[in-house]
Amino acid sequence: MRNLKILIAGYNDISKNLIEEIKPFYEVYLLEKKEKKEFLEKENLEGVNFILGDISDVDTLKQIISNNFNVLIATCEEDRLNYGICKFLFNHIPNKIILLNHGVNKRFYEDIEKEIVLIEKGKVLGKYIKNYLDPNKKEGISIGIGKDIIQIKVLPSSILANQKVARFSSSKWKIVAIYRDNKIILPRGNTVILPGDQVLFIGEPKILESTISLFLKNEPQFPLDYGYAQVVILKDIEKNYLKENLFLYSKTKVREIDFYFQENEVPKDKLEKILKELPTNKLLSYKVIKNLDEVDIGFISLKKKNFKLKMLSYIFTTKNALPIKLFNKYAIPVFLCIGKEKYENILCPIFNMEESIKALETAFQIAKMMGANLHLLLIKQADIVENSINLHEIKKHIDFYKRIYKLKANIIHKTGNPVKITSQISKDYDLVVTSSKIGKYSTLFKPYPPHLIFLFSKSSSLLVPYPA
Repeated sequence: MRNLKILIAGYNDISKNLIEEIKPFYEVYLLEKKEKKEFLEKENLEGVNFILGDISDVDTLKQIISNNFNVLIATCEEDRLNYGICKFLFNHIPNKIILLNHGVNKRFYEDIEKEIVLIEKGKVLGKYIKNYLDPNKKEGISIGIGKDIIQIKVLPSSILANQKVARFSSSKWKIVAIYRDNKIILPRGNTVILPGDQVLFIGEPKILESTISLFLKNEPQFPLDYGYAQVVILKDIEKNYLKENLFLYSKTKVREIDFYFQENEVPKDKLEKILKELPTNKLLSYKVIKNLDEVDIGFISLKKKNFKLKMLSYIFTTKNALPIKLFNKYAIPVFLCIGKEKYENILCPIFNMEESIKALETAFQIAKMMGANLHLLLIKQADIVENSINLHEIKKHIDFYKRIYKLKANIIHKTGNPVKITSQISKDYDLVVTSSKIGKYSTLFKPYPPHLIFLFSKSSSLLVPYPA
């Protein structure tokens, strides 16, 4: 971004803060009157170039034109002065960003309003301008309630394009407005986002900027829709189980691992020693926690073999199964790990039109992040019509995610019981991905396939909340 040359007209508190914000990223010049030279030399403006003179002076104008500036930012405290600078340089600098001190003076710009960017006084100017100049790197603007706002333009290639708002939901952020054809749309779940729309997001600062990368660059961000910490439930320390968790840590977007001991806590030095023996290609940030409520959980992982002895009881009900209890309480993804060192083949069973679609999306993200082969198991349930899969609709979803993530998928067709079929073939895969509604559980008389697939698969498995 250093090749962008920016001319800032007028030095005051606003432009001073702006210069500090943007000078690490751009080549910045400051236009001011000659009589302010001595004052400017006393200011901390290292790395900023000066053009001293009056905008109406021919020599000053020639100097500006010869520099071939990309952007003009007029920040004078008088709107008439900003307007005059804009008019003088209108044909010489392609991008013009003008500070509007008083809303009533917007009338000055009626004839050129569509060709400039007007920013009302009071906005966080530095971040706004960086977002404007570099649409591929969005930064949140704090609104003072622990939330940031970010506005992005939807490109035709974006995962947002031509999709309903309801498809993109999270407890950490949400879409609050859409700007289209100079009108504001307050979106509902069935509002379709179109290419060219300006979409306004609000959300938690730690999560929002990473999530926006998914929409700008179609980069998978799992599990940042839920949180940034990977919580590993430990009963004892087993290297293979830790290896799988370090693999998950290195391949997903989590920022730390938090270890939670179910029973007696293992001495920290023993845990550190074992972790040092296990390599990871990502700087390891971890801690031991005593309360799951104290962290922002992205996903939880448990050792699958801990639950083998309880499998028979799960046939009667999954209500008291620890993985399901944690899943329903925190509404976050849960992994059951069998000690895989890596995931090379991922299986996603698809047998209904609600939960399976969420599983499908997550499976594509996980496969992309881990460089794994993705296998989609399309199961037609005999004699079941309600919520069964519609092959035409499923194919549309599959084609959409294949295009977005540039990933191939092997499709397998089966007919029968999804739990039995998935359990039988799961041993040939490294991870099975399925999705469940929050608050559901399986019983003997009303079995709930997503839970049974999650618990009974012979590979590691992942249960994802629907909706997110």
